[in-house]
Amino acid sequence: MLIIAWLGACGFLGLYLPKLPFVRELIDIDVVKIYGTKKINPQEVYKLFSNQNWFFLDENRIKKTLKETYPFIKGVEIQRLFTGEVRVVITERKPFAVVKQGKRKYILDSDGIVVRFYKTDEKLPYILYKDKDIDPKTLLAVLTLNRYLSKEFPLKRYIVKNGRIYFVSKGDKILVFDSLK
Repeated sequence: MLIIAWLGACGFLGLYLPKLPFVRELIDIDVVKIYGTKKINPQEVYKLFSNQNWFFLDENRIKKTLKETYPFIKGVEIQRLFTGEVRVVITERKPFAVVKQGKRKYILDSDGIVVRFYKTDEKLPYILYKDKDIDPKTLLAVLTLNRYLSKEFPLKRYIVKNGRIYFVSKGDKILVFDSLK
């Protein structure tokens, strides 16, 4: 009977103690520092932590929300420093090209991942994608071929049409490769 009373008291304290004002001051997150990017508004990130406390931080939810909100984020690491202070370390994607398919635009990163379009300061080459569906294998082939060809043939544009990859060099020479299908 004593054990049941002890568990009940612990449960009660665990549920209501964090809501007491003097305890909230100790466990609330007051400082959020962002490292690895300057593209994120710190106030928006701080809002993600507003209903959280330092001990029971839902890191997975915050990481998921950040990745969904900001497509340029490749990875998120959340570090708990001192009580009330959190460091958010962002790893950005390295954009390779803008994929243009009809009126839609996407970003292809250096790992071959296609994400929704976002503005970037970098001047990126375009991949004109004329096929109906974007095939990840074809885009990986573009990346691979680019690694081998860009040193010998400075490339101006990429075109994907009918399962073929066209590289247009700065001298307007066209190299054609069949798809991996």
